[in-house]
Amino acid sequence: DLKVSKLLDGEDEEIPEEEAVCRICLCDLGEEGKTLKLECSCKWKLALAHEECALKWFGIRGNRECDVCGQEVVNLPVTLVRLQQNQNNINAETQIPWCSSRIWHDVPVLVMISMLTYFCLLEQLLGPRALMLALPFAVMFGMLTAITASTLVRRRCMWLFAIFQVGFVIRFAHVFYSWMKLNPILSISLAGFAGFGLSMIVNALLLECWSCRTRAARQEDASQDIV
Repeated sequence: DLKVSKLLDGEDEEIPEEEAVCRICLCDLGEEGKTLKLECSCKWKLALAHEECALKWFGIRGNRECDVCGQEVVNLPVTLVRLQQNQNNINAETQIPWCSSRIWHDVPVLVMISMLTYFCLLEQLLGPRALMLALPFAVMFGMLTAITASTLVRRRCMWLFAIFQVGFVIRFAHVFYSWMKLNPILSISLAGFAGFGLSMIVNALLLECWSCRTRAARQEDASQDIV
């Protein structure tokens, strides 16, 4: 019988002709085209395919991951790799405007909800007579909350950041007005500075902690690769 000899794991293995078929089109490897041995974790006949079939198959999939073993095929032609990189760049470029548009669609809703929340809480704190005082501060604080939440944090954390910011401002307003008995205008102004400042400081500290953990993890991975 005609044998197909392949070098696998440092040893010569002979595959019978009837078993030497392309794993993609299931046709005999000797019939047409150039044979390509996929350099992944697949062994024996599972690693054999027509080069043209492999180009079409992985081009349709859009990546170099083997669908059998799950490992990356490292010996695919350069043209396929370049096509995949160009496709990834195009997807990233089209995704950025979509994400930014989604964020700016959420900002008006966040502004309205923040204004309403500030107005209700300030009116409850200052009393119904301070309606004309609570309204302008609610508008100003609501806009500032939406601006800082949409620019300082990611979209998935935007509402959580706004909730904590509103809580800080109202808590400081309660402390300055109810406990320290300060003037209402002074109390709300100081509460705004303290609440917004504290929320930004906490956000900066969390980002710094996250970046430190990321750098430490990368250094650990690099040291393990060296070893």
